[in-house]
Amino acid sequence: MRLRIAFVLMSFCFLSIVRAEDVPAPADPRGHFLSRSDWGTLWWREATYKIMRDAPVPSGEASPVRIEAARNEYEPVQIILSPERNIEKVAIRIEGFPPQVKWEYNLVDYVHVNTPSDPYGSRDWYPDPLPPLTDGRNMKPGRNYPFWLTAYVAEDAPAGKHSGKAIITENGVVIAEAPVELTVFDFTLPRETHTETAYGMHLNAAWHGPLNPEQTKQVWRLYVENAARHRISCYSPMAHVGPIGVDIQGAGGDAQVKLDFAQFDAAASWALDELKMTSFNFPHSIIPGEIAGHKRGSEEYLALYRKGQGGIVEHLREKGWLKKCYTYWTDEPPLKSYPSVKEGMDFIHKNLPGLRTLLTLNLEPAPLPYFYESVDIWVPVFSAYNHERARERQAKGEKVWWYVCTVPRFPFPNNFIDHPALNQRIHFWMMEKYGVDGSLYWSTTYWNYKNPWRDTMSYSRADKKGETYGNGDGYLLYPPVATPPSEPVVSGPINTIRFEMLREGLEDREYFWLLKQASGGSDVPELRLADGLITSPMVFDHDPQKLYEARRHLAGAIVRLKGVSSQARPAGGEQR
Repeated sequence: MRLRIAFVLMSFCFLSIVRAEDVPAPADPRGHFLSRSDWGTLWWREATYKIMRDAPVPSGEASPVRIEAARNEYEPVQIILSPERNIEKVAIRIEGFPPQVKWEYNLVDYVHVNTPSDPYGSRDWYPDPLPPLTDGRNMKPGRNYPFWLTAYVAEDAPAGKHSGKAIITENGVVIAEAPVELTVFDFTLPRETHTETAYGMHLNAAWHGPLNPEQTKQVWRLYVENAARHRISCYSPMAHVGPIGVDIQGAGGDAQVKLDFAQFDAAASWALDELKMTSFNFPHSIIPGEIAGHKRGSEEYLALYRKGQGGIVEHLREKGWLKKCYTYWTDEPPLKSYPSVKEGMDFIHKNLPGLRTLLTLNLEPAPLPYFYESVDIWVPVFSAYNHERARERQAKGEKVWWYVCTVPRFPFPNNFIDHPALNQRIHFWMMEKYGVDGSLYWSTTYWNYKNPWRDTMSYSRADKKGETYGNGDGYLLYPPVATPPSEPVVSGPINTIRFEMLREGLEDREYFWLLKQASGGSDVPELRLADGLITSPMVFDHDPQKLYEARRHLAGAIVRLKGVSSQARPAGGEQR
């Protein structure tokens, strides 16, 4: 990913014309009161809110913690303690639910934003990292301490309302209890994700210490498995665990290419078939400058190319994985490179038929006519998306994704730390509104030049004299430790509220997919629920409660049409 001056300037133009009254009011920080004790107040809030350290503490009538989810869905919620005295080793657990409901327990940690990314933010402490709850947390009066609790509802969980309770302890002694209600919708989210994703993810060795090869594989598998649990596909899930062996034997026109897929096939089966990743980048150099000493353009080069890269394509086709593969070999080309990029795309199409070409564009509205017939997956930067052209190219069987990076900024939603939690989730409702097929993001682990636990701003060089990218740009995950270690750290990354919100948005989109399947192509008004939340990519409803209400309507329509479909099914037979 590289910055391009046109959109940097555009972003600055947005900043320069924004008035204070144009900035949307933050989502109502008031949560739901649970109880008050001698130590302080217990309350809760839905996950699509960021609980600031000094957010007002609610009071009034107690309201049970309420969450709703389909089967095979993750659903987070926040339970917050606002102490009025010191309390030590505070922990939480959930009891009383069926065994098909599993709970994950995390803390909400805070990082300090010194320079706001745009008018959405301010100089303040922001909730972002979600480290796992281990030995409990010490709490002081005068600020809020949220726990991030995630219910996973298994595919065999019984539908309906289930009641349990949250138990809060200090040094192992119960200091508060709160009722928790979970409504399980009577349908199951598919294991496959129907929105394609391609997110950069790299193993930054500085944050894991001196790993040996086997430890490197273990750590990488933890990263990939974590991404898959969030319905996110990374560029190269087979990296570190499944290289393709390429051996060129002989010379000249008689040279042969031997390909060894043993390790690759095991890794690809794990990532693509078991973890259900939606896509991956072509796992070898796509247009090398030379092959075995033969320069690009020579007959010997072309012969070896068709045997090597062509052999990989054929293997992917035979295994059923080619439909998930793309080649992302150039990024955001400048105008002067357009001819060579088009030539390269056409070369791939001619010599590797069936392999999808992907192109990111950020200088002009896209899809871009100059590249018509050369691109299979169009990926304009979010603010350059052209809906009319997108629909035209999709009608021809091409895919249209979009992406955000350091731009666009306010009033567009982005993945910055100092953007509201809704901004990451609403992206996928926008994708539904406009029929966008996929989402790309340049990196989830860009910890270069910095300690992200201490410095939230992303930038290009260690001396910080380059362009700033925005708070959290390029990292949706944190390193597993707060400082680079000298000993091996075999652990996965720390998730963020932003990464959780991406999963929420991807799960929301599966609701739409299920509703389309249940409707059988008929006109169902709930399929247009995104229109009620979104006017344009810059104008959308900032109230998370409206989104939760729309999601509830989606669920109701799925259940209703599922019941109609079941009644229409012939007795003793399968639905046709």
